[in-house]
Amino acid sequence: DRDFELTWTPAATTAPSVGLFREHVGNADYLLALVTPPLLADAQKEAQAREMVFVIDNSGSMGGTSIAQAKASLLFALDRLKSNDRFNVIRFDHTMDVLFTDTVAADVENIARAKSFVSALQASGGTEMVPPMRAALADRRGQDSQYLRQVVFLTDGEIGNEQELFDTIAAMRGRSRVFMVGIGSAPNSFLMTRAAEIGRGTFTHIGSVDQVQERMRELIEKLESPAVTGLTVTYAGGAMDATPGVLPDLYRGEPVVIAAKLGARDGTLEIKGMIGARPWTITLPVA
Repeated sequence: DRDFELTWTPAATTAPSVGLFREHVGNADYLLALVTPPLLADAQKEAQAREMVFVIDNSGSMGGTSIAQAKASLLFALDRLKSNDRFNVIRFDHTMDVLFTDTVAADVENIARAKSFVSALQASGGTEMVPPMRAALADRRGQDSQYLRQVVFLTDGEIGNEQELFDTIAAMRGRSRVFMVGIGSAPNSFLMTRAAEIGRGTFTHIGSVDQVQERMRELIEKLESPAVTGLTVTYAGGAMDATPGVLPDLYRGEPVVIAAKLGARDGTLEIKGMIGARPWTITLPVA
């Protein structure tokens, strides 16, 4: 009557590691690559400045405890912003409001204004999720920006036009990472998981009020410290059909799993990314 969660602890390392599993089924070869973040954070690593866009659903389906959980989650996240971060807040039902015309500095005055805006929200109206997602993904700084751009989207996911939302994220994601936070006892987990996958982020479920602090703390700590960004995977030795098509960043406490069907089994798999400003590469013979 609840989700199955497997929690495990990797060996203590200061660098990411990759486990590779291969299986021959019928006339094809399949592999599973598990990219595991380091258990020990690099103490020298400077926290990268972030551009955070928080989106909160205050439609009628969020009534009762759901809106209370969503507001508590967002207030907690606002408290965790660093002085060198930028942020904005968007609320939506069948209409939407964007708090600031652009992301603003996370100073005391702007955070206080955002908290007041969030605290006043009440649940009512229909749910139009595509316009606020478009607004959240609109990126004024572009690829050259030094900011790590993260969108945190809090909703129960009660919409009918799921495919339109997925298409919007795929078309507009650019350098943004989309993190879906499912609120309530029965959020639309298919929508959340798929939206996060297309947006190179993750899905966090908050099922009850007493989970808000723990789950949001885990998510915010994760967002503050990506272990490897810009992950890519290539296969030298034939064709490869892999999922996910676009890899998410690697965060502390959460492995990235790559599943693939191979055209040949004697090639090498190369996984690349950036640890801060330093390139990271690992090459594995599939055989």
